[in-house]
Amino acid sequence: MLPRQISIRRSLLLTLVLLTLLTSGSILVVTVLAGRRAVEDLSGRFIGKAADQTREELEVFFGSVRDQVRIARSWAASNSLDADKPLDLNRVFVPVLEANPQLSSMMVSESTGTGYMLLRQALDGDEWMNRVIYVKPEGNEAYKRFWNSRTGALREETVPMDYDARTRLWYRGAMNTEPGVPGKDIHWT
Repeated sequence: MLPRQISIRRSLLLTLVLLTLLTSGSILVVTVLAGRRAVEDLSGRFIGKAADQTREELEVFFGSVRDQVRIARSWAASNSLDADKPLDLNRVFVPVLEANPQLSSMMVSESTGTGYMLLRQALDGDEWMNRVIYVKPEGNEAYKRFWNSRTGALREETVPMDYDARTRLWYRGAMNTEPGVPGKDIHWT
């Protein structure tokens, strides 16, 4: 049997089809690669812009809180904060929490273990609680004071409590801050 000869017309047609497929495939590969690169570039820009915007919003959100913490630190440095006097501390810190609804509590702890906490109740912003921890050799106790700023209702109790702020991560973190060094002068929890 003799090998079949391919006509010029058929040869040109096959060459044209192959060139068309090769060209189309090359264009498709380049388009996919360029599209992928464009998507990555646009995604990177979008994420960068969102991160910058989030950073700015967090700065506004926490900026006033940071200022309040720095003011409270200066009071502590001048021995103006006494964890054993919750009513005096309430006069200072209730307005701070009212002005900063993103904050739910404020704590002051002394190196002796005595600790003050002011807590605004989450479900009712008029409900408040103080807890003052007294560290004693015979066992720690907590003085708790609950009040409603709208109705004036008040309840107080003293209960045994196995709590010492000096063992908590927030206390240790705060003790490791570096006053006057931006970024290291406040410990967030």
